[in-house]
Amino acid sequence: MLKTFKKVLRYDPDTGLFHWLIARQKHGGRINPGDVAGADKDGYVQIIFTDDSGKRHQWRAHRLAWWFMTGKKPAKGMDIAHDDGDRSNNRWTNLFEETRTKNMQNLNDGLRSNNISGHRGVSLKTHRSGSTCWHARITINKRIIPLGDYADINDAIAARKAAEVEYKWRQ
Repeated sequence: MLKTFKKVLRYDPDTGLFHWLIARQKHGGRINPGDVAGADKDGYVQIIFTDDSGKRHQWRAHRLAWWFMTGKKPAKGMDIAHDDGDRSNNRWTNLFEETRTKNMQNLNDGLRSNNISGHRGVSLKTHRSGSTCWHARITINKRIIPLGDYADINDAIAARKAAEVEYKWRQ
């Protein structure tokens, strides 16, 4: 199947862009050889085309780039991740194979908008009595591990950091 893709697309590893090698019709216009292939889909570049037999092919460009460069599809259970976190940057030097768990940690690097602690895994907990404390936790293999409640935010942050080392989180 890679041969089919290489008949219609060219990948430039320096720019991360795919270009059409053939002319074709698309909804609302014409695509010419040399035109950039793909459209934005949730921040990812997605490429869709129909082959001569009428079969529709739909791929995310970063996965297709991996296939073009290595000659094989990404391994089962592995993601193709973007080193800089930019889903549309498909330069070969920006792509690497990573486990789904690690990649999800990378995707969730940013703090939630309602995070008031400024630290991942540390939140303000309000008890029924109205008293508050800082709660620390970490998620490992989809399992939430509570690390304790602390009166001081710095103690909660220290507990979280110690757990990251203990569980080799993101290392």
